[in-house]
Amino acid sequence: MLPRAVGARVATLLLGAPPPPDHLSAVLAQSRAVQGDAGLLLLLRSMDPLLWYSDDWRPLFRDWKDGQSFGALVGGTMHYGGPALLVVRTADGHLVGAVSSSWRELNGKFGGGADCFLFSVTPTLQVMRGSGRSQNYMYFNSKNRHAPRGIGFGGQAEMCRLWLDSDFERCHVLESDATYQEGRLLPGDDYQIPLECACVEVWGCGGAEAAEAQGEQRSRDQGLRDQARKVDRARMLETEFDKEDSRRWRQHRRRRRKSSRGAVLFEKAFAKGSASKHTDQC
Repeated sequence: MLPRAVGARVATLLLGAPPPPDHLSAVLAQSRAVQGDAGLLLLLRSMDPLLWYSDDWRPLFRDWKDGQSFGALVGGTMHYGGPALLVVRTADGHLVGAVSSSWRELNGKFGGGADCFLFSVTPTLQVMRGSGRSQNYMYFNSKNRHAPRGIGFGGQAEMCRLWLDSDFERCHVLESDATYQEGRLLPGDDYQIPLECACVEVWGCGGAEAAEAQGEQRSRDQGLRDQARKVDRARMLETEFDKEDSRRWRQHRRRRRKSSRGAVLFEKAFAKGSASKHTDQC
């Protein structure tokens, strides 16, 4: 079966139906990783039915446009409600990446599911799906500073099968791991091969429904942040009032202590005067 986007084009040619949105051309025009290669884009779509039948691919992150910032990658992909394609073009012209339907902060732990897979396009297409021996599908950490910060697939937190660190500078691929099927992501004989990123992109492949789900969750998150700011502001005001009340109470106590000392001194002076007067009379 043809993907809906291609099937609609066939219907246009044979039946005179209205032309569909040109999704393929839109991706080609907005991606530097694919470099305008329609055949390469179709090859990427052919890796999985979720990609083959998807319609509108939306850019969630492109380092050449959004900046080489892990925070921008997190902000663009967080809570995306569908499959998304991570594509890395290396400085040597190779294309590697991963697909996942789970894009959320994992705080130094692994998540994801069996729908995650790794791929390598050059020199030949390879797709490495879950092996069933481990469930370390995806690692996504931007907050826990006591654990490696970055995005990874397979392996362990300190040594993922595919790893992009938070600076996009200390990236690598491994020859194999327990989570995904065997297959080299990059050519070479070493177990660990450095990955020099020339271009990093993440494309949302879940269509309008996934984008809407992401937008709704972002709105909820923003509402929670606004509510937290109001609570913090109220607490700050309460703290200021408490400080003022405490200051006034301390001033009141000092005045009372001064008044008490003055009264004691007066009583002592009066008693001393009375004693002297009594002595003189005697």
